Amino acid sequence: MLTVAGVLGVLAGGWPVPAQADEISRKPLVLGSIDWPPYTRASLPGEGRSSAIVREAFDAVGIEVVFDYMPWVRMTALIRARRIDGGLSFYASEDRESWCHFSPAYDSSDLVLAERASTPLSWVTLADLAAYRLGTVRDYVNTPDFDDLVHRGILQTEEVVSDIINLRKLVSSRIDGALIDAAVFQYLMEVEPELKARSAGLRLNPTPLDRKPLYICFQKTEKGQALRDLFAEGLRLVRSRPGRGPDDPVPGRPNTAQSSDGQR
Repeated sequence: MLTVAGVLGVLAGGWPVPAQADEISRKPLVLGSIDWPPYTRASLPGEGRSSAIVREAFDAVGIEVVFDYMPWVRMTALIRARRIDGGLSFYASEDRESWCHFSPAYDSSDLVLAERASTPLSWVTLADLAAYRLGTVRDYVNTPDFDDLVHRGILQTEEVVSDIINLRKLVSSRIDGALIDAAVFQYLMEVEPELKARSAGLRLNPTPLDRKPLYICFQKTEKGQALRDLFAEGLRLVRSRPGRGPDDPVPGRPNTAQSSDGQR
């Protein structure tokens, strides 16, 4: 049977096992998570597709994991203050490297623009979007080029605290487009009654902005590094099982339509 100390010993190549091994193995690991269906939500099968991936990888190295749901801003503040060990659903950025030990990517997110079907966005380059009012979510990382144009005042954006607020604003013509994850858009349009009733009026722009890997951000400590290494090994073990591959770490994970707010 795999033990935390045994796995860390192998990963350390025979060097002394970090002192955190006993602490890590004594009780369940609690990771912060946002409510971001279909990736993460307490009421979904497996708590969402990303949660299922993370749980299976940690289980492969003998660690029980539970998720503590909280707003994005609170989760990032607690990780930075080293009051929780880590959190799910992060996009990588240079700034975050200073306070995160990033795990290997365990899932991915397609960043797109939601638009009204009656007034689609017409653009080839990001600068073309200067003609529109675009909704973003506070503290989300979008793309470096997009965020640079925002900081330079070229793109007009309005920040809100959740994706659903942006979609409501889009329906009521208060913005022209909204940056959103494609799977999140499809989920919200299927399960939120007010959006479902207007689903014919909204769609995704056919030009994607980016496909972003999703990471766990572990606190920038020796324990955080040990947890990152354990997760990486667990993910490797899961992906090496017969019938598995690097792009499908969890068999039968719930899809967007059947499975059933945040920065990545």
